[in-house]
Amino acid sequence: MSRAWLQLRVQDTGCGIEPQFHQRIFERFFQAPDGRAGGQGLGLAIVKMLIELHHGTVILESAPGQGSTFTCILPCLLS
Repeated sequence: MSRAWLQLRVQDTGCGIEPQFHQRIFERFFQAPDGRAGGQGLGLAIVKMLIELHHGTVILESAPGQGSTFTCILPCLLS
């Protein structure tokens, strides 16, 4: 029996994220050095932690000037 998965995708049309920051963007308190984003650098770290606590994963697709897509994949609890 194969497992069912839930996929949640959030997409924006913002400034995008440089490839060298794709892994670091999920670290607590990390902010890309361009200074365009506000906040404390905790939101994506919290998202990743919660998704992984539920045995899921977060995938980032982003390019400068093209926005970002965050895909959260979680195991379904209901079949």
